[in-house]
Amino acid sequence: MMPRENSYLSYFTYLCALILGYVTIGILVKYLLYSDISISPIWDIEHYLWIKDNGYKGFRVVFFPLFPWLWRFTNLSLFGISIFNLILFLTSSSYFAFRFNIPKATFLLLISIFSSLFYVVPYSESVFFTTLVFSSLAIEYYDKRYSLGFLFASISRPASTILIPASVFMYLLNIIRGNDKNIALIAKYLILSSGIGIILIMILNQINTGNPISFYLNQKIWASELAIPTLPLRSWGSGLAIRLDFFALSTVLCFVFFYFKNKAFKSQDALLDFCLGYVLWFLLITLAFRGGSLHSFNRFIFCTPFYIYLGYKLLLNNSINLKTALIIYLSLTCLSFLANSYVHIRTFLWFQIPIIYLITYIYCIGKSKHFNGFNIFFLVINGVILNILLMEFYSGNWIA
Repeated sequence: MMPRENSYLSYFTYLCALILGYVTIGILVKYLLYSDISISPIWDIEHYLWIKDNGYKGFRVVFFPLFPWLWRFTNLSLFGISIFNLILFLTSSSYFAFRFNIPKATFLLLISIFSSLFYVVPYSESVFFTTLVFSSLAIEYYDKRYSLGFLFASISRPASTILIPASVFMYLLNIIRGNDKNIALIAKYLILSSGIGIILIMILNQINTGNPISFYLNQKIWASELAIPTLPLRSWGSGLAIRLDFFALSTVLCFVFFYFKNKAFKSQDALLDFCLGYVLWFLLITLAFRGGSLHSFNRFIFCTPFYIYLGYKLLLNNSINLKTALIIYLSLTCLSFLANSYVHIRTFLWFQIPIIYLITYIYCIGKSKHFNGFNIFFLVINGVILNILLMEFYSGNWIA
């Protein structure tokens, strides 16, 4: 018996089919190019594993404890927790698309973005994503019960510095439009929930380190402290990393462009306002606290349901003509100069790849109300890119 077309099961089934396809691509990529790669405690995995085994303390308090607590509770292996994360992501993202009635082709195109590789490694992305799915329902349906999602989000990632300003941004836009009491009330619950979450983290920091803001003070170990931004824009690792983060930066700016081009600011869509506030505030935080370094920017932007909602609301049914494409292309090419793309013709051409890819991606999403040959081909391309980056990640190359 086939699931009903717009049921939760149908979204779950489509995403399962995509993941099975990507697993097949991954097996081929590994066999052909990365035969000696295996899952290992690399990058942030090492820190989450340490917290899981030894507790939330020391300089590692910058890695918030909800995910390693779950890992400790399940006592799974590296492979096992990766599967756990995949299942958690699979169920919560399908539910998000179902509740917001996102066309399946649109949903799969947005969810197949390369940063989704972090949902299948022992990172906190899947847990964070799931908590934000429920937070989104609080905003969409004005249901204060779901605002507890922000509390759990605030103990899974240092997100309160983003969630609270985004809630304020949503609240201020609501006042400008006429002060809907439902939005004002839910904004207060979201701020309260996020605030309780960060207070709990401060209590844990006081107990385990003797300083309630150790999580903030130790950020400097990861080059995250208040600093005047300097040029060029950069990232950790190779040129690949800066191009991935540049792609995320370009995506945020395109969201802003289409928000005004489509006059979306006139609509009473509180969740859209919140999502835009989230990505813009995170951009400001990144510039203010990383001195021009964009390291991990792509992961923090793309690994949230807010990215999916922005893409759905701002890009679907949005026809890109030659003039719009040219404006985006020239603007992003100029932006790439801030990342020193002009120093060599080869560097310039490497930056052209994410720019052209993004324009094509936006066009593809705009035509994704139904499946067609073009968006299916694009899903395959995304799968190849995602798997190559996953292998590069486990090879020891910085991705995000």
